Amino acid sequence: AMVDYRPGVYLTFDEMETLLQAWADAHPGLVTMESIGQTKFGKELWLLTLTDVETGAHSSKPAFWCDGNTHAGEVTGMQACMHLLHTLLKGWDAGDARTVALLRAATVYVLPRISADGAEMYLTTPFSCRSSPMMWPEPEPSPGLQVRSLYLLLGRLYLTRLDAMLS
Repeated sequence: AMVDYRPGVYLTFDEMETLLQAWADAHPGLVTMESIGQTKFGKELWLLTLTDVETGAHSSKPAFWCDGNTHAGEVTGMQACMHLLHTLLKGWDAGDARTVALLRAATVYVLPRISADGAEMYLTTPFSCRSSPMMWPEPEPSPGLQVRSLYLLLGRLYLTRLDAMLS
């Protein structure tokens, strides 16, 4: 049975997580939900794997990867991922021949929200950010190559190449 899916509503992280978990719980043997990491602010990066495990392990089949919400304001990408999941699960539940054949022969991986912290800021506050709501530049430089150093190096390379072209 399908849980409540509202395609015209942008979901907060908690709403998305609840819906993903409900879909996984409603489809054992077809859907697995696992965290592949955490954001800086502790949100899980949820990956749903869809395949009929009776026909083999997910890793033994050809696969399709879909992810969304790479940057904070790209919430429509998450919506597209949720729509894909809903369409596949609805088709499976209805016994749609094409959907059943697909999920018996292949694996579909869906990571709906990459920029979970940024998307939450975008959806729940009047502010926006490009990717993650972190302070930049950081108060303390991180060890290793710094962005500023990279820009200086690239600038020098460009000027050297420009000088060579003009000579």
